[in-house]
Amino acid sequence: ANDMVTIDVAVLKGQKGSAMQRAVEKVKGKLPHQDVTITHETNPNKIPFAMANALYDKIRKCKSFVAVPTEKKRADMKKAARKLKK
Repeated sequence: ANDMVTIDVAVLKGQKGSAMQRAVEKVKGKLPHQDVTITHETNPNKIPFAMANALYDKIRKCKSFVAVPTEKKRADMKKAARKLKK
């Protein structure tokens, strides 16, 4: 199993504390960022945004990304562009 795999659940029109929520809360990941995220929404159009926010929070928890200064990014992009022109 991959350490970066997560499970996220959206409950549409569900009530907090429902049987579905209690069942999902029992599922535990090996690492803290692998715990199941539960999103409650009554509007199905809001689910993708809520799930994206949950995933973003998990990404921050597992610290798989490192902040890079803008100047470093710009310099790296210029180097890559020069290599591609050759």
